[in-house]
Amino acid sequence: TFAVTITAADAYGNMAMQETLLTVMDASHSLQMELGAADAAESFDRWLPAHTSMNIEAVDIHTVGNYLLEACTETEKYIWQVQVSDTTAPEIVLTPLCARTDTAMLPEQFVESGSDASGYTVSFAETPDFQKQGLQSVKLAAEDAHGNRTEAQTQVLICTIPEQVDVELGATQDE
Repeated sequence: TFAVTITAADAYGNMAMQETLLTVMDASHSLQMELGAADAAESFDRWLPAHTSMNIEAVDIHTVGNYLLEACTETEKYIWQVQVSDTTAPEIVLTPLCARTDTAMLPEQFVESGSDASGYTVSFAETPDFQKQGLQSVKLAAEDAHGNRTEAQTQVLICTIPEQVDVELGATQDE
C-alpha cells in the first residue's frame, strides 16, 4: 500500500489534487472460471478478508466473457479481472439400438442423456452401414458451441424386419 497524490487538470489550467492510499496487488488476482461453475463466490472468498462485500452478480457464469469483480472492506477495495471460459467437452451417454436394413438413423437417436453448459450437437464420428445386416459399432462425436469435443461408442443391430406382419386370429402355427 502506497500513499499517492492524484492530480487532475483541465485545458484551462484548473487543477485538483487528492491524496489517497493505493494498494497494488499481484497478477494472481486475475481469475479464470469454467462456464457454468456453481461455486463462483467460493472461488473469491479464499482471498478475501472477513466482512467483505462483493458484486458477484457482475460475473455471469453462464456467458463466456471477461468481467470486473469488485470487493470492498471498510478500508480497502479489491478488483479482479474474471474470465469465464468453456474448456469442458460435453458428456454423453449412449444406448444400443436395433434398426431395419435400409433405414437410416439420426445420431441423436443413440443419445440416452447428455449435458454441456453451452449446449452441444451430435454427429457420427464413424457412420454405420445401414445396408449391412448384423451388429455394428457406432461412434458418435458431441461438440459444444466453443469447439470442445468428445466421442463415445455404442452398438446397433441391423436386421431385416418386415414393415408389416399379418396375423390371423384363430390360426395355428401348423395352418
